[in-house]
Amino acid sequence: MARYSRIVKKKKQVSSIPFLPEIVQTFVARRVIDAAGLALVLGGFALMAALASYSSADPSWNTATGSSAHIHNWMGLPGAWIADVLVQTLGLGGGAFGLVAALWGTKILARQDLSPLPLRFAALIATALFISMSVAMIPAGTWLVNPWLGGSGGTLMLNGIAGVIQPFTGTASHIIIAL
Repeated sequence: MARYSRIVKKKKQVSSIPFLPEIVQTFVARRVIDAAGLALVLGGFALMAALASYSSADPSWNTATGSSAHIHNWMGLPGAWIADVLVQTLGLGGGAFGLVAALWGTKILARQDLSPLPLRFAALIATALFISMSVAMIPAGTWLVNPWLGGSGGTLMLNGIAGVIQPFTGTASHIIIAL
């Protein structure tokens, strides 16, 4: 047993950047983590601002406008494109991506662990889909191109699931799924 501990003690830890002192490497690693957390927070807020200022008249991949068209989105043309895709596919469920990105960035800045990252991504996508389905039968008025707040994806998923369970639940299947 003593021999093994001497062998372990003799092994030196190999640094990733051999010409920098370990304290400098630690400082740089922490600043990179801080920058990633700050980028997530700012990106999340930018996505939420783009969604909040969505206008169906803004130029996007499926809305043709002239080159001199005024963009109403607070995040400019990229914000108009991203907001159009998210709002038309997931409706209000698209806001989950911005909110969760800001929360994850805050956790990173507070040095908290985001350990099961693949599980967190799967839960984020499931949350966005469930929010989209739960608001899929609420009328959107004139704010959206799609008549429902759940977007086209939420409406399609809700109608698909309702068609499967309707023989068992009767006409209340949409309400049961949305709850």
